[in-house]
Amino acid sequence: MANNSNNKPNKPKGKWQETNESFVNPYSFMPVRGTVIRTDPEQGTLSGKIICTIKAVTPLAIPDHERKQISNDLSEHYIYPFFSKADGTHLISGSSVRGVVRSMFETITNSCFSVNNNNILSARHSHQRLPGILKKVDGKWQLFSARKNKYNPDIPLNGDQVLRVWYDIGRQHNVKSVFTIGTPVQCSELEKAVDDYRECLEIYRKNAEKEGGSKFELYNRSTNTLNEKGMTPLFYELVGKGEQQIVYLSPAQISRSVFHNKLNDLLGDHISCMYGDGEKLCETCTLFGIISKNGKARASRVRFSDAKEVNFISAGYHTLKELASPKTTSVEFYTERPDNAVAWNYDYKTVRYEKKPIMFKGKSRSMDVPVRELADASVKGRKFYLHTEQNKYETSEVTKRNSTMELADMGSTFNFDVYFDNITEKQLSRFVWTLTLGENTEDSFRLYKLGHGKPLGLGSAKIIVDKVLIRNYDKETFSYTVTEMDIDSLVSESGIKVSKALERLIGLKTTEGMNVSYPIAEDKTRPSRNSKAVHQWFAANRTANGTGTAWNYKHVLPDISDPNITLPVFEKVKVDEITPNAPKSYSFGDDGGTFGGGIMMRKRGQNNNNSKNKKK
Repeated sequence: MANNSNNKPNKPKGKWQETNESFVNPYSFMPVRGTVIRTDPEQGTLSGKIICTIKAVTPLAIPDHERKQISNDLSEHYIYPFFSKADGTHLISGSSVRGVVRSMFETITNSCFSVNNNNILSARHSHQRLPGILKKVDGKWQLFSARKNKYNPDIPLNGDQVLRVWYDIGRQHNVKSVFTIGTPVQCSELEKAVDDYRECLEIYRKNAEKEGGSKFELYNRSTNTLNEKGMTPLFYELVGKGEQQIVYLSPAQISRSVFHNKLNDLLGDHISCMYGDGEKLCETCTLFGIISKNGKARASRVRFSDAKEVNFISAGYHTLKELASPKTTSVEFYTERPDNAVAWNYDYKTVRYEKKPIMFKGKSRSMDVPVRELADASVKGRKFYLHTEQNKYETSEVTKRNSTMELADMGSTFNFDVYFDNITEKQLSRFVWTLTLGENTEDSFRLYKLGHGKPLGLGSAKIIVDKVLIRNYDKETFSYTVTEMDIDSLVSESGIKVSKALERLIGLKTTEGMNVSYPIAEDKTRPSRNSKAVHQWFAANRTANGTGTAWNYKHVLPDISDPNITLPVFEKVKVDEITPNAPKSYSFGDDGGTFGGGIMMRKRGQNNNNSKNKKK
């Protein structure tokens, strides 16, 4: 094979194509609709205790981090026993149970997103940005266009020039270039863009520090800070028109950017009550409590005990497949496709590409230049991990990126109590409904997800309410009596109706007969450790109908209520090996039956509008 000037083998030309296989993503979303009703909290009169049982429907992984051990095979691979007390009693912590129950209560009552740190949103962009220089003029930041040239150590810099040094981890050395200042660039919200640029640099610093070694060393020698007194070389892009034209800054021509929008900007009315006045609260924060940013707090009206083993069945130790961290950069999964968008992010959308001459690496090239329009993203909703009865959580590969855990086998049971104080009858009935998910039987298919390994199929469990006890206090005698409430009546009086989407999200049989997996794709042109990595699917989805610098998102994550919730498996083959495919996928029956009744095989594309805009 011929070599290029850098003595690297030429990359084989390949093309992504869909195969006949499909998968169901491990998570989906419950759409958010309407507005959040916030009121002054009402003081109730009911106090007492709810006695509950948790039954494992699939194996549970509740790791005991205090007692973890290092594997003999690999020093960075850890082995975790099931969480237990000092006396050996196996437990599921009350905080873990409380967390999933609160999340479910938020869903069914259309409450706020309480767990929200207003996360910074960032992602890589695919196209080349323009070189620029940032400097302060009269104490305020000003952006200038710039001309970028190769650095020649024999030619000294003049006052209009600044040296840019950036690390190239692929080449294992720093790249130097000279930026010559040009004319001022007119844009709005530059100060915000500068703040976002600082956040972007911090992301790079943390990533380099995490990697360590040569990457961190190269990063520390690069121009990775803002020069408050001089000139800072960088790259920029303008999006929008007129007064609405805003700017994005990045440290490299193709790199990561921090978006202007943060999570709070996209949640709208569903923003956490912690950002409110602390007086008017949503239904969930009224019951579970909240601490507002202004210091006001409401104590929780419910308290969860640890869930102690009743019948613990150890499934032994299993080495689990590697888990992927949530990637909010995958907007085709976390957001809805905007109208007329071929690609998009949390701030703007690309509606088309136009061929224009662009200077790249010192040469003029015809490039696909994106036509952008400002457009806030619409979040998919509340994230749920889907249930599956597949036993595909184990691997024989022991690495530092996965772990070995003791599992509680299906059929294991645990008991816990919930104490409630001064709540209303409505709160009690809706809370009991939430615990039982409307079906208070052991054989119900409406389940929770608990513990570690949810994307792998672990953690499906049923909560059964055994007793609801009300304490009736006698203020004169300082004594109390206990009244047992009828559980079925409480559930029926809740007024909660289950939507088709929620039924599928909490249902065990929703994915029956389907391949539940992280996105699947394989680059067969260059077999390597990463040729089957999850990110290959997103690369395929963005470039199968586009290019590496002109993304075109082919598929989006199907809505959970869609007839077809599968996505295609991709493979990248050499151009001369491309073959016509006839992809197939599982689909819900036309009757739309709960839990996927009438599942059948269909060719992909029938009753599936993943890649089309859908009115919500």
